[in-house]
Amino acid sequence: MQTKGGSSLRVVDVSELALEAQMAWFRGLAASGFPQTSVGGGFAVSTGLASNTENGAVISPSLLDNPHELDALLGWLRKKAVPAAVLPTGPVEPEATVQLVDRQRIAASPCGDLGPSRWSGALS
Repeated sequence: MQTKGGSSLRVVDVSELALEAQMAWFRGLAASGFPQTSVGGGFAVSTGLASNTENGAVISPSLLDNPHELDALLGWLRKKAVPAAVLPTGPVEPEATVQLVDRQRIAASPCGDLGPSRWSGALS
């Protein structure tokens, strides 16, 4: 985009900036000593406050292909019993997004578990 004086303006995606800021916030919370856990493709942090802006996980999109590691990370957050956000560090395939959302529905169901070979729940 050009302005009248010839300088160019950069188009900014505010949602991208918000996501980056939230990931930086979680990293800062983890660095300042709040309880945390990590797996190969991500980490989770919990402040104990009832807010998904104060608790959550930062995950690489590839972690969605590793149910064991993802279950370990999300299970840790579930045990904290607080709302939490799950933030991917890059683009996520639509199928992986559906699987993650389905994990939330399963966790909210009375049984809450599909067994070790399937997606077995997410944050409630």
